[in-house]
Formats: sequence, structure tokens, C-alpha cells
Amino acid sequence: SKCPPGIKAIIGGRPESLASQGYQGVMAPPNNSKHLVEWHLSTMSPDQIAAYLKHPQEAKAVDPAAYQAFLDATPGLIQLVSTPFLLKIFVSAFPTLQQQQQQ
Repeated sequence: SKCPPGIKAIIGGRPESLASQGYQGVMAPPNNSKHLVEWHLSTMSPDQIAAYLKHPQEAKAVDPAAYQAFLDATPGLIQLVSTPFLLKIFVSAFPTLQQQQQQ
């Protein structure tokens, strides 16, 4: 569907954070929820994450095996980085995380 003219916003969040009813009224213009357009991104599979880690877009490339080893060694992290946005943040922060882990 096409976005209506006027103010546009992209709001990211985990689906469980929007589980309560009534969030549409907060996100849409007053008395005009028909202008609210929602898209939901699917989470990435472990294979998709591994493929991204082989060719990250970030300038500081790291050995893909190092990313995977860190993900495997950190319980729950793979679920956290299963969205493209959070995976990109992880890849950007990884050199710092790796350095801190080595100290």
C-alpha cells in the first residue's frame, strides 16, 4: 500500500513490545487510524545471518568465523540479532566487543 502524504515515520520494535491492544491509536493521527500503514519484517534464519556475516557492508571486515564464534559463545545473542537492523548494529560494534573480550 502507498503511504499518505504528510508526516511519515518508521518505528522499529520487537512484536512482543506491541502486544498490548491499542497501539495503533498512538501511532496514527488522531481519529484517523486509516493512515497507519504497517509492515512487519521477518526474522532472519541462521543461514541468512551466516551469509550476511561472510560479506558485511561495514568497512572494518572481520573474519566471519570470529562473528560466528562470538554468537555461539553468547547465549541468546543469535535471537537478538535476527533482524537486519540489529545484525548491522552487532557487526558495527563487534570489533569493540572483540577487543573488550580479549582484555
